[in-house]
Amino acid sequence: MTTVNNFIDKISNEQTALLPAVEFRGEIRIVEHERDIAAACKTLAEQPVIGFDTETRPSFRPGVTFRVSLLQLSTPTVCYLFRLNKIPLAKPILAVQALWAFMTPLQDFVIAKLIIREPELNTLAVGLQSFVSGSMTGGTQMQFTKFAAGSLLIALPIALLYIFLQKYLISGLTAGGTKG
Repeated sequence: MTTVNNFIDKISNEQTALLPAVEFRGEIRIVEHERDIAAACKTLAEQPVIGFDTETRPSFRPGVTFRVSLLQLSTPTVCYLFRLNKIPLAKPILAVQALWAFMTPLQDFVIAKLIIREPELNTLAVGLQSFVSGSMTGGTQMQFTKFAAGSLLIALPIALLYIFLQKYLISGLTAGGTKG
């Protein structure tokens, strides 16, 4: 059985206005000290899906931008508001957390291969393995070009995320390595 998802790329302002207003009824936790980050990251890492948003100071002049000052990460029951301008080492810690959270589901192979029995529910790694095991063609031929293309598609978002978060990772390493 194959499931086809038809996602809408854009919706109009009129369609947006017709959507119901929803109020988040979960707990809201403000994280503005380094000591609070570990507990928040532990809870977030246990979630299968995390909602996120960022806030910056508004700018009314073209070309003028400001750094992100608030990061919102939410589960269905708890919303964490990370006040990045109050936490000096939060950016490197959150960058690592984001990188791990993004990489883990994409790289999951062993557990998915053992547990998931329905082909349409397989992870990307299991799907890629089927190209070189021959299971996509009934064991008759291996499809190395599709495997290589799929590997690139899996690695590209992770590499781009790493490049984007690199300055935060480096700043965390250098901030922790200074004397004084």
